[in-house]
Amino acid sequence: MLVFNTPYLIFDVHRLDRKFKNMHAKKNTKGDAVKKLTSIARITLGLIFLVFGLNGFLNFLPMPTDIPEQMTAVMNGFMATGYFFPMLKGVEVICGAMLLAGAFVPLALIVLAPVILNIFLLHAFVDPSGLPIAIGIGLLEVYLAFFAEPYSSIVKQIFRCPRKETLSK
Repeated sequence: MLVFNTPYLIFDVHRLDRKFKNMHAKKNTKGDAVKKLTSIARITLGLIFLVFGLNGFLNFLPMPTDIPEQMTAVMNGFMATGYFFPMLKGVEVICGAMLLAGAFVPLALIVLAPVILNIFLLHAFVDPSGLPIAIGIGLLEVYLAFFAEPYSSIVKQIFRCPRKETLSK
C-alpha cells in the first residue's frame, strides 16, 4: 500500500482508486431519480418565492397591463394596510431562500402553505388567468410536504393526533 505521509497530507492511493472505480460503477436507481425530483421541486418553489418576493420590494419585473379590476382592488388593499404587503413579501423571500438553501425546508413549507392557498383562491375567484401557475405552485407544495422524503415525515407530524394515539393504546 502506497501512503504519502507528510504533515499536511495523508494520501492512500489504493483507497482513492477504489472509490473512483465505485463512483463510476454506480447506476442510477429509482431512489436517485426521486431525490433529483425532490431537489428540482424544492429549488423551483424556492426560486418562485425568492424572485417574486424580491420583486415586491425592488419592482424589477414589469406589472401586467391586463389586471382585472377586482385584482387591482385586492392588491391596493394589501398595500393600503402599510404592513401586510411588506410582511407577505418578506415571508416569501425568507422562505424562498430557505428552500433554495435546503435549510429548514419543512418550516418553509408550513409557513408558505397559507400563502399558496391564498394565491390559489385569489386566482380561482378573482383572476382565473393565473390559475394554472397557482395550481403548479400548489402541486409543488403538496409533493414536497406530503410525498417527498425527508420533508414529508416531518410535516406529517403536525397532522397527527396525540389524543387519538393514546386512546387507541
